[in-house]
Amino acid sequence: MEWYQWLTLLGFTALFGAILVDIYARVKQGSKKIVDLHKKEKEQNERELIADVVKEVMSPSCSNLELIKDKLVSIETDVEDLKPIKDDVIDIKKEISTITTSDIPLLKCANRDSLRNQLLVVFRQCEAKGYRTTEDIRNFEYMFDSYKKLGGNSFMINIAEEFSHIEHKLD
Repeated sequence: MEWYQWLTLLGFTALFGAILVDIYARVKQGSKKIVDLHKKEKEQNERELIADVVKEVMSPSCSNLELIKDKLVSIETDVEDLKPIKDDVIDIKKEISTITTSDIPLLKCANRDSLRNQLLVVFRQCEAKGYRTTEDIRNFEYMFDSYKKLGGNSFMINIAEEFSHIEHKLD
């Protein structure tokens, strides 16, 4: 094969390849323009739809305005009804603020003593019936744990030991 034949053969292939690349680029660019055009049309349609809805809602003949007005009146009434509750909350906050840190140990002792009394009541009831139920055991254990956390003494430890020896009757 002659040299000019080789050049012709290579030139034609290169020229054909360049044409295909150009066609592909143009098709790609055109499809991007079509997608952008569709996106713009969709956005425009959405804007028009929103504008139509706003016009309808804002029109004087729209029954939605009456509904909105009624709801606003209802909300205003609810707010007025809440004002006394707000005053009550403010009063409660004032009362709580009067409790000082010096009152806390007193409240702790009162809770501990109340728990001791409740523990003794449960113990004596179970002792009188001659058995304890699962619920009795659960209640006693919860109260006893709280009693210990509040600084309970060894007297109740002895009562808890005696309580554990009372017959357990299944519910």
